[in-house]
Amino acid sequence: MLREKQIIGFRIFLVGLTLITLTSCDPIHDAQIVNETEKEIILKVTFTEEACPDGKRELVLKNFPGFEHIKPFELDTLTRTVSFKIGPFDQFPLHYEIATDPEYSRFKQILILTPDTLLLKGEKEIGEAFEQISERHWELLIKN
Repeated sequence: MLREKQIIGFRIFLVGLTLITLTSCDPIHDAQIVNETEKEIILKVTFTEEACPDGKRELVLKNFPGFEHIKPFELDTLTRTVSFKIGPFDQFPLHYEIATDPEYSRFKQILILTPDTLLLKGEKEIGEAFEQISERHWELLIKN
């Protein structure tokens, strides 16, 4: 009786371990804006109305993968624009999701304030600005 319970418990453990292994193997896809300058830059991201229909703070911020080390310093809920400061030689995770390529359709425009200001409008223009570095990694490099 004890032996049967041990075998059942072991089988449940193996099934659980297998499920965890299979679901955790999905690769992360990311798109980064990389500041390769020696100065801080300002990033202003404006979302489409479809991505944030009410312009509520929670909906606007929900569109980002996370703010581990870069916090927004300004949020305009009327225009659905979030502003960030990206330090020298730092990067900003515009997209960071499991098993999905970057989705640029949620962005109305991206404005990068540097000595050479860059304004990207619409999904196509934003997508074309990013260079695919590997199968699951894209970068937009900001250089001096």
